[in-house]
Amino acid sequence: MIKKINEKFPHTGDILIRVWNKKLKKFTFKKILNNQITNSARDELIKPLYGATPDMNVAFLAVGTGTTSPAATDNALVLETFRVADTDLNRTDVGQVTSEFVLDGLDYIAEVAAGTISEIGFFAGSGAAAWGAGAGKDTGLLISRVLFSYTITVDEEIYFQRVDSITV
Repeated sequence: MIKKINEKFPHTGDILIRVWNKKLKKFTFKKILNNQITNSARDELIKPLYGATPDMNVAFLAVGTGTTSPAATDNALVLETFRVADTDLNRTDVGQVTSEFVLDGLDYIAEVAAGTISEIGFFAGSGAAAWGAGAGKDTGLLISRVLFSYTITVDEEIYFQRVDSITV
């Protein structure tokens, strides 16, 4: 008889979102979100346990206008409208990685003509590509997706800090 070992290694992702107003020279909004880790990301995490090499280096934050509730089975945003590259990625503690992204309102509005955001997602892996006028849309491994409603202006930058933790 095989005895089941009851160990749990929960993977969580928390997102700190802060909006910087360039005219006022101060942060005008702050929110912390817990997010849905996708099944694909969980499958990638266990690869070393069976001898495979994971491909999930965090690379991009994507924003979109989809409003469907996030699900573990998501593989893309509902309607991706833009993405930005990771500006800082570091191991910050045992079992913890922090990644940071900055979305400039001027760049976003120039690309999509409106500042509406209703979903965000984090993409990883060698298949993830830069926005490139839409060429990188829906590329890479979606690690997580969360609903976030905000309308950014040309005078704002949104700072996203994501903390991934695996705990025992």
